[in-house]
Amino acid sequence: MSDEIPVLVGTLAFGLGINKAAVRAVIHLALPKSIEQFYQEAGRAGRDGLPADCVLLWRKRDVGLLAHFIGQLSDQREVNRAWDRYNTIKRFVESANCRHRQICQHFGENPKWKSCDACDVCGSSIAWLAAERAPLETRRGYYYSERIEKFFFEYVREQLIHRYGRNTVEEGGLKVYTTIDLNMQRQARKAIAEVLDEPEDPASAIVTLNPENGDIEAMAESESYEKSQYNLAADGHRQPGSTFKAIDLADALSRGIDPYTTYYFSHTLEPGWLAISTSSFTPLPRFRLQSCA
Repeated sequence: MSDEIPVLVGTLAFGLGINKAAVRAVIHLALPKSIEQFYQEAGRAGRDGLPADCVLLWRKRDVGLLAHFIGQLSDQREVNRAWDRYNTIKRFVESANCRHRQICQHFGENPKWKSCDACDVCGSSIAWLAAERAPLETRRGYYYSERIEKFFFEYVREQLIHRYGRNTVEEGGLKVYTTIDLNMQRQARKAIAEVLDEPEDPASAIVTLNPENGDIEAMAESESYEKSQYNLAADGHRQPGSTFKAIDLADALSRGIDPYTTYYFSHTLEPGWLAISTSSFTPLPRFRLQSCA
């Protein structure tokens, strides 16, 4: 009452007790039960004689909710009165006639004017409500709905077929959640582009695995899917040693070792020191499958 709170939200019982003259707007968040209820609530605004707004926000399901409550009544006379109120308020919100004129006629008045020029039917609009409806100049994004990471998409599809069968996958209706990290995916693609930026450069691929759980967090390659459907990252099997050759060479150079003047003799490791071959190991992405049926 002392104007310390600009917006007040309350139930019907609480709202009907407001007797403050300077209320500038009343917003209904559901369909009232009757014209009388709507008129009483809307009348809480503008009691100081200055312009005020009343907005009724309702959905089709509000009508069904009113009908549901009527069905809970046991007194037939009250049921009949409730249906009368129901039909009246339903006609009020769905009608293309002046709102003020409908209210006047409901209470037995017959105004000579046909248009009030103050309701939505008569062409009036509320400035602050129109501002809320103004577009935000945003565009819908399709990054998460388009098949952008096509190599990874096909890799996941192949693993699903292997695990659940082709018929199950091709029938559709499945929700598949993968472990791909879109930020790491962008970083992997950027790393390839920064090094192999010439047309004659060889094809390359990067796969990033989480060492704690084996999740595939990135799978990127230099070739475009439209140019070649061969998934170098998943299908280009190589010996594990091929990866460590570059690491060993970089470490040797950092220590000042000249690879052109340094020689060593290879020999068989002693039993117990042989590395386990992982050339046939193919990492599998983790899936969480949910049927939409």
